[in-house]
Amino acid sequence: MKKLFFCVLILLFLFITVNQRAAAETRCDAAQYGEHTCPPQHILPIDLTRDKVLLEVNQPVVDIKANDSNNPLMVLPEDKVSISLSLDTGSYAEQEADWWIVADTPFGLFSYVYPDWQKDLHYCIQAPLNGFSGVPILDSPLPQGSYTFYFAIDNNADGIADATWRDSIEVHVVPPLKAVDDSTVTDRTPLILIHGNNSEAEPYYRWGDYLEKSEQDPEFSDNFKIYLFQWDSNRSNKFNAAALGTCIDGMTVLNDKKLMILAHSRGGLVSRYFLNDCVTEKGIYSGQPAGERVDYLITLGTPHRGSPGADPYWCIFSFDYSYLSFLAEQLSLFYLNYIYEPSYNNLLWDDFENELTEDQVCWYPSILDSETEFCSTLQSAQSDLDELNSEDSYLDKIIAFGGNEFNEEPFQWGFGWYEHKALSAFSILLAEIPVIPTGYPDTPIDDQYRPFRANDGMVPLTSALLLKSGSQGLFTVQNGQLIYDPQELNSQCRLKKCIVIENRQTDHLDFLDDEEIIDLVISTIKNIK
Repeated sequence: MKKLFFCVLILLFLFITVNQRAAAETRCDAAQYGEHTCPPQHILPIDLTRDKVLLEVNQPVVDIKANDSNNPLMVLPEDKVSISLSLDTGSYAEQEADWWIVADTPFGLFSYVYPDWQKDLHYCIQAPLNGFSGVPILDSPLPQGSYTFYFAIDNNADGIADATWRDSIEVHVVPPLKAVDDSTVTDRTPLILIHGNNSEAEPYYRWGDYLEKSEQDPEFSDNFKIYLFQWDSNRSNKFNAAALGTCIDGMTVLNDKKLMILAHSRGGLVSRYFLNDCVTEKGIYSGQPAGERVDYLITLGTPHRGSPGADPYWCIFSFDYSYLSFLAEQLSLFYLNYIYEPSYNNLLWDDFENELTEDQVCWYPSILDSETEFCSTLQSAQSDLDELNSEDSYLDKIIAFGGNEFNEEPFQWGFGWYEHKALSAFSILLAEIPVIPTGYPDTPIDDQYRPFRANDGMVPLTSALLLKSGSQGLFTVQNGQLIYDPQELNSQCRLKKCIVIENRQTDHLDFLDDEEIIDLVISTIKNIK
């Protein structure tokens, strides 16, 4: 009865929020360039995106470089970008050809038509092939966004983009760090705030309450200078980690400074990839791993081990397994249309206990009329977080906060829906997700084993704290209370410190807007300083 009641409420939520979600949809247009890193929005009408073909002897070789490199370039908006071309004609010298120089940009498709750039697709010139090296076609800063530049030559001059010989280069212009005020950093510690998934569109990237609290705390302001980092949720964790490195290296006043990072949700994963994968390029830490210059990383509800809720196949299977067909169908449609996003592939569960099947799972999804069999491996089998978690060199610098929202009591929905209430509802769905064992269905699911019951509506508590293997039974929820052994928690903690928000329900966004939790986090930062 409780499941039925809960699902009816979810259906009401779906009906109410459809138009709200649709109205809130935003697109990356000219009005947003100052706030969002926009990926190219146009698909080229010619196949310039293929890899280089294996060239026969004496065929032309085209080459396009960004800042004298064939590797993807990442820069800040004030940095100059130099795009240059080279051509070795091989045995095709003097053959008439179409020359194509094209840029796929956040503003649309542009072509270089000598001597300037023009909108849409045009050939540059029709002329005989002659060799040259390092000829510049662009030498200036670019607006924020992602660009792909193409250089292609046809084996005939007919005005049709055959792109017989081609090359391309990517340029990513990322937003700089934002200082929250005009004061100089002096001898204070730079504290970089890194937002969670899809928070780049929110005011102050959802850090507004922290900024207000810090301004009211003279001790905090005397010891820390705050910077905001904006990253692109549509990009990978490693891409955004590289962007963070570019931003820090690009801020001269930070070149010789030790840093501290405060990160919410997926921002903690971006931060960990930064610590482990990036190398400082400027200042006294030049040549060292970025983690060497970070004193501490404080994470708030970060899915260090990912989340089952990020895997669409696992979630839809769970709905079909746990609920009646009609309700499972509505939950599945709601999840796919209003919860799941492709960026969740950066948050897939790492299965650190090796409990989850890597084989195909077959069932009859209710969204396929319950009569069509669907078979697939779970997307969690592709998680890359297990590699990060097994090779991280800086776990002793991480202080992780985690909380629990799940309550076994009947769901109190009241009037109106908002983010916190939605997270409370989703915590119930996450708590019900079963582990699908290797050998399923011959090996049945253990219906008494639900390791994700302690969660904040997005992230299991064991994931938020990055606990050791064998910790899945550490937390239980009884009568709405989170129960665990503090000594056992300390022994299972792999980090400098694992902090559980106690004696209350805590959802994923409480870390950002709950005054009690903000005070605890700020106090923790001041004490470790």
